[in-house]
Amino acid sequence: MPKRMPVPIVPRLAATLAKKRPKLGYFAAQTLRHFEVEMRRQRGVVERGEAMQERLYPAFRALRRLLEDPNFVNLLRAEDIGLIPARIGERTTDSSPSK
Repeated sequence: MPKRMPVPIVPRLAATLAKKRPKLGYFAAQTLRHFEVEMRRQRGVVERGEAMQERLYPAFRALRRLLEDPNFVNLLRAEDIGLIPARIGERTTDSSPSK
């Protein structure tokens, strides 16, 4: 069988093909960088949520104690504030904080 000669590639075409095909090392590094950025963002969201929960817990605890007092509940009814939002009601009727 006769040997085939390699077909020469036009240098400009070779450069164009090389630009369009990403290198594996660059892609892996880029993916890792995106992952780290996303993890930092999510960590920040969790930290802000925990900080907000720590700030709100004393307020919910105080409101829970006030709502246990029948005189305070009667005062709220007299001022026509007998209803509170459901989410606040859930937090004030819980016996333990949600951590």
